[in-house]
Order: sequence, then C-alpha cells, then structure tokens
Amino acid sequence: MDKDELIKKQQSELEELRQKQRDFNEVSYLVNNLEYKYEQLEREKQRIENEYEKRIQRYIKENQVLRSQHQEMDVQKQKVEGETSQELKEIKQLCNEQQQHM
Repeated sequence: MDKDELIKKQQSELEELRQKQRDFNEVSYLVNNLEYKYEQLEREKQRIENEYEKRIQRYIKENQVLRSQHQEMDVQKQKVEGETSQELKEIKQLCNEQQQHM
C-alpha cells in the first residue's frame, strides 16, 4: 500500500469515526430528551395521583357527613311520624267523645 492509499484509507476511517460521533451525539440527545420527558410525565402522574387521592378522601368525608345527616333526618322523621300518629289518635278520641255527647 502506498502513501496515498494509506492517507485515503485513514481519511475514510476518520470520516467514518466523525459520522459515528455525530450519530452517537444524536442518539445521546434523543436519550436525554426522552429521559427529560419521562421525568416530566412521572411528575405529572404523581401530581394527578395526589390530586385523585385528595379528591377520594374528600368524597369519603362528604359521604360520611351525608350518611350522618340522613340518619339524623330518619330519626326526626320517625319522631314527627310518632307525634303525628299520637295527635291523630287524640283528635279521633276527641271526635268520638264529641259524638258521644251529642
């Protein structure tokens, strides 16, 4: 191999190495970009999960309050129904007594 061929061969190898370096740099950039996007998505996922958990806890508390209110209203309803029933009995008794006196 003469000197010119050796120079051409080395130039070709140098160009190939430069191209490989550019390819590596491009792949490295893409990997870094993907890692950055992944970290962003991971943070967003965590934020959404935290918000979801807070919302679930809030709904659980609201549900407990509503159940408690419902129970209180049932007790009040039963009390009113009892009072109404007693008042109706008293009214019927008064009506019967009035009819008997007539």
